[in-house]
Amino acid sequence: MLELDFSSPDFFTVASEAIERGEAVLIRVKADGAPAVSAAVSVYKQYFSDKARGARSIFQLLRFGWYGIRTPALWGVLNKADLIGARVTTHMDGSELILQIVEDE
Repeated sequence: MLELDFSSPDFFTVASEAIERGEAVLIRVKADGAPAVSAAVSVYKQYFSDKARGARSIFQLLRFGWYGIRTPALWGVLNKADLIGARVTTHMDGSELILQIVEDE
């Protein structure tokens, strides 16, 4: 399992390559960024869940765009994980947010 820090400068490149290889990725988000990243992941999952059911609103679209603009590298990693069918889970570990991406078998 590859462990990355969300604030590292090459976060997107390293995470993308690992996901493409089918490797599990664990991303650590420090306390100051954890609420925003947690909310972004939640919005991403909700948007695509509603899209699959055909139940999107303009408010959801605006929220999706807002978080996409604020966290583009995260959006790219989540999209890449979604495209290969990987499972994305989040949980708090003390003051850190742990984002885990594991390919479903």
